[in-house]
Amino acid sequence: MTTEKREEVRPEWKGWALWLTVAGTVYLLATGLLILLAPFGLGAQVSVLAHTILGIAWLAPFLYYLGVHFARRFRDKFSHLLLLGYMAGILFLVIVQIFQLHRRTEDDGITIHFAGIHDRIFM
Repeated sequence: MTTEKREEVRPEWKGWALWLTVAGTVYLLATGLLILLAPFGLGAQVSVLAHTILGIAWLAPFLYYLGVHFARRFRDKFSHLLLLGYMAGILFLVIVQIFQLHRRTEDDGITIHFAGIHDRIFM
């Protein structure tokens, strides 16, 4: 009688979309910190352009992975892991709302600025 421990690997852990999402997230985090902390010269300007272009391109595999992952997990029985995932998703949406750009009307027209919480943190 042998006891074999069978490891279940979920299909999305082997997919291309996950690895592109992880690689893109690491790249965007590194370049975002570089842009934030480095002096703003020619290199930083090129970094901003590359960060923006690759960030927009990164949305495709991210949204694909997120959709597939959510569709698979939505059918699972409710558990503490599912609750943790929903809480992380809600926290992500709250953070996006806090840092989103919004418009403010002033005497000289419309200007774009970050939400007030951003000013309290970074200014």
